[in-house]
Amino acid sequence: MSDSFEDVVDIALRVAEALEKVGASYFVGGSLASSIDGEPRATNDIDFVIDMAVGKVRELSELLGADFEVDGDMLRGRGRATRAVPESSFPWGAV
Repeated sequence: MSDSFEDVVDIALRVAEALEKVGASYFVGGSLASSIDGEPRATNDIDFVIDMAVGKVRELSELLGADFEVDGDMLRGRGRATRAVPESSFPWGAV
C-alpha cells in the first residue's frame, strides 16, 4: 500500500475512534471502503455515515482537535451535507 493510502486509513481510524468515544454509530463508504474491500480507486476521500446525538457535536469536535474542521451547523442538521476534514488536506492550507 502507498503512503498516501496509509495516511487516509490513519485519518479514518482517528475519526472512528472519536465517533466511538461519543457513542455514535457509523459506517465507512466511498473510495476508502472500495479500496479496502474491493477495487482500488484513485480518490483519497473518506465517507462516513453517522448516527450521533446532536448534543455530542462539540465533544466530537474537541476529540478530533485542531487538525480537523468540523462544521457544527451541518452536524446539527442545519445543512444538507456534513464535512469533517483534516485541514492539512486543503490545498490552500488551514483557513
